[in-house]
Amino acid sequence: MDGAGIAGSFQISMPVGLASVLSICLHEIPQELSDYGILLAAGFTAKKALFFNFLSGVFSVVGCLFGLLITNNNVLNVTETHLIALNAGSFLYISTSMIPEVLNQLIENNDNQEGDDKSLKQSFTSKLITAISGITFGILMMHIIGIYEDTLNDFTKQFVEFYLK
Repeated sequence: MDGAGIAGSFQISMPVGLASVLSICLHEIPQELSDYGILLAAGFTAKKALFFNFLSGVFSVVGCLFGLLITNNNVLNVTETHLIALNAGSFLYISTSMIPEVLNQLIENNDNQEGDDKSLKQSFTSKLITAISGITFGILMMHIIGIYEDTLNDFTKQFVEFYLK
């Protein structure tokens, strides 16, 4: 999905494409590190874990090429807006489906701790505040990007003209 989203984003404009690449990288880097750790913990050797992690990353490139192919081929009537909508929908699904899991983890971790009721409530409250703060920070960043969209577009155009041409 990431590759198809990147393909659609660059077809809209260079600033939108660069913003998509940046946001996907900020999402993918921690995820790939986590995946690598999970593979190691599952008993994979370091080389095998790196190989399978690399293999999963290759599919983003394949998705990008596929996205470019289907949007440039008028047979399917797929446009870049379809790819962007599909990508946004998948991110929304993933993020909202994780909310119950995060809350269950908070409750389970709190149940497994020892201590008096007051310290357990403080621990749970601090973890809940941390989770809500992360969500609030993400919403705030999207709002700031929306406010300064024109400035960011101008900056991106100047950057591209200076460094990439």
